[in-house]
Amino acid sequence: MSGRPVLTAEEIKALVAAGSEAVAAPVQRWFFVRAGFCVAFVTANALSLSLFFDAVFGKFDLPVQTLSILSAYVALRIALAVALVPLYFVSYFKRVFFVQLSFGCILLLLTNLMNDYILIYSHMRPEAFVSVAIMIFLRLVVMTLLFINVRFYQRAHR
Repeated sequence: MSGRPVLTAEEIKALVAAGSEAVAAPVQRWFFVRAGFCVAFVTANALSLSLFFDAVFGKFDLPVQTLSILSAYVALRIALAVALVPLYFVSYFKRVFFVQLSFGCILLLLTNLMNDYILIYSHMRPEAFVSVAIMIFLRLVVMTLLFINVRFYQRAHR
């Protein structure tokens, strides 16, 4: 063998670049699966709260004053969801403040869950226990999926 290297520096750079694209593609596909579940959940909640307000809150023994406050609160949450979903995807594609926005969404979801637990879920009727437990579980799953998206994003874009 001669003292000549088997690969040149340009060939090594090309192989590394090709390898990084091969690793990033599955990560991006699973991002859309996780984000799609989150968007479907948020959309279903927004639609159910906007279209079936009385049916949703009929499962709870809420005071009349609380119901009047909740109507404005629900409208604000729906507007926030409508604004944050596109912003989440734009920040992902543009790679601008995605981590900060994701952690903000996670903290907002956690705060909303605690607020709903104290103000609404504590007044649930016994027959609504299963549906409330499923809702809490799904909200925790959405927060976990958003956190997983952040971790994979940080790993892929170092």
